[in-house]
Amino acid sequence: MLHKVHKMLKILAAESMSKSFEPKGTFVKLIEVTNNPKMCNRCHFFVPSAQTGKFISASGWCEACTKIPPYVAGDMLRKCLNLRYKTYGMHK
Repeated sequence: MLHKVHKMLKILAAESMSKSFEPKGTFVKLIEVTNNPKMCNRCHFFVPSAQTGKFISASGWCEACTKIPPYVAGDMLRKCLNLRYKTYGMHK
C-alpha cells in the first residue's frame, strides 16, 4: 500500500487542489486562524502557512489535511502537502 501511495502523491496533490473536492463531516466548519498560529493535529505543520492554508477544522486538522485521504499519513502526508505548495501554487 505504501508503494502505491508514493506513486500516487502527484495525483492526490492535484485532486486535493480541485474546487470540486470539499471536506465532509466534522471538517465542514473551518475556522480562520488569524492571531496565534496553531498546529495541525494531523500533519503537525503550523496554521497559517503556505502548505496548510489559513483555516483549521473543529477537529484540529488544517484545511489542506481535510482534502487529503486519511490513508495518507506521516512523511507521505507531508510530502503531499509540500508537493501541493511547490507544484500547484497553493501559495498564490
